[in-house]
Amino acid sequence: MQNIFIIILLNICFVQFVQSQNNSAIIPDSIKKVLLNKPDCDTLILVTEESIHHINSPYQLTFLNEIPKTRLDTLVNKLVNLLNAGDQDLTFNYSYQKDLFDSIGNLRTKEAFCFLYILCELSFDEWTDKPIKQGALGSSECFIALNKYFLNNEINTSTNQNYNWDIRELYAKNPPTVYYCAPIDSEEKYLRFAGLVNTEIYDSELIKIINRYSDLREFGGFVEYKSALDTILKEVNKLEYVVDAYFDNCQEKTAIYPGSSTLGVKLMINGKSIEKCYEIQVGDYSIKKGFLGRNVENTGNFDKLIYKKNYIKRGFIDHQRELCNPIPKREDLWKVNFPKASTIVFKDTIGEFLVDSLFNDLGEITYRNKSIIKYFKYIGDDTIHLVNINDDPHFITEFTDYNLVKNQVYQFNVIFNFNSINDKFNSSMGFQLSNGEKIMFEFTGAYISQE
Repeated sequence: MQNIFIIILLNICFVQFVQSQNNSAIIPDSIKKVLLNKPDCDTLILVTEESIHHINSPYQLTFLNEIPKTRLDTLVNKLVNLLNAGDQDLTFNYSYQKDLFDSIGNLRTKEAFCFLYILCELSFDEWTDKPIKQGALGSSECFIALNKYFLNNEINTSTNQNYNWDIRELYAKNPPTVYYCAPIDSEEKYLRFAGLVNTEIYDSELIKIINRYSDLREFGGFVEYKSALDTILKEVNKLEYVVDAYFDNCQEKTAIYPGSSTLGVKLMINGKSIEKCYEIQVGDYSIKKGFLGRNVENTGNFDKLIYKKNYIKRGFIDHQRELCNPIPKREDLWKVNFPKASTIVFKDTIGEFLVDSLFNDLGEITYRNKSIIKYFKYIGDDTIHLVNINDDPHFITEFTDYNLVKNQVYQFNVIFNFNSINDKFNSSMGFQLSNGEKIMFEFTGAYISQE
C-alpha cells in the first residue's frame, strides 16, 4: 500500500517532468519551451545523483522564475532572501523559515513537491556563496513539509529521530525526473550576443584606415612600422563609434619579422558594446616548405602592412593594457577589471572622470555605521593622483593613491558614522586632484536609530 501511494504521488510531476530516468530520454516539448523564457539557459540537463550537485541556483529548475510569476516563485524568493540576509541584515527567525517551508508544501502542486524533493537531496548552502552552519537552515524542515503534505504523514517525525532517512527512503524508490537549466558560459553568451550585431560597415571603415597607412616607406621603412601603427590607432580613436582602441605592443611574440600586430577596438553600435580584434601582418611575405624540409622565406615587400582578418574578442584591450602597465600589487586592491568593470553603469561625467553617480540618496539607515562602495573611471591623459576630502564624522577610505591609469575603473569606500538618535544628513565628500581640480559627491539620507 505504501509503495502504491508513492507511485501515485510521483505521477503528479508528469506534466512538467518525464518519467524515464534514462539520460538519453527525449525531452518533452513542454520542457523545451522553458528555453524561450530563460535566455541564460544553454541546455536542459536531467537531474541525477551526479548532476544534481551542479545546480548552483534554485532558478535553474525549469519551473521556477527569479522574477516571481507564481506563488511558489514568491515563497522560494523569500526563502533565498532569508538565507542571503543571514545575521547581517535580518535577525535569523527559525519560525519564519519553518512557515515558508510549510507554505510551500501547502501549495500541494507538482512543482512544490519537486522543489522539496530537490531541496531534500541537496544541502541548501550549495545554492548560495555563503557558508551555513549545520542545522541553521537545515533540511529537516524540508523533509517535514514533504512528509506532511505529500506523504500523508507516513513517517512520525515527532518520535522518530531518523525521520529524514525514512522519508528519503520512501521517495527515493521512485524519484521524479526533473530537468534543470545549464547556464550559458559567459564567454559563449557574449559571443552569441555579439554575433547578432552586424559590424560590416564599421569593419570596412576600420580596414580602410589600416590600408591607408599600410605603406611603411612613408614612415621610414620597416624599422619604423610602429609609427604606422600609432597613426592607425590615432585615426581609429577619432571615430565616433569607437569607445577604445589598443594594440598588442607588449604581447610576447616569437619574432618582429615576419610577424603581426593585433588592434583591439571597442565599438558602440546602437547602444551595444562589441569588442573586436583586427589582425595586421607586418611585411608582405609567405612561407613555403623547402628542400630537406627546411622553411624557406619567399620575401616580397618588407615595407608593407597587410590586413588579414577580424574577430570578436572580449577583454583583449584590458589584458593588453595590463601587460603594458605593470603596477604594484597594492594598487590592485582598488582596480576594477573585466568582467565586473563591464557591468558598472556610469551615470555622470565630471571633467575627465566617469562616475557611477554624483548624487546619492541612501534613504533610511538603521545601522550606526554604514559602508558603501563607489566607482569611477579615469578617461584623461594627464598624470594625476587623488587626495580624499572628508566630511567629519563621515569619510572616504580604501582608495588608490597611485597615479591614475587612463580608461581604468577604480573603486573606493565611503564610511558613514552616526552619533545622534535620529540624524538627517547631507554630506559632501570627494577628492582633491593633484592638478588642482576637485571631484565631489553628494550623499543624503536619514539615520533612524533602532536602539
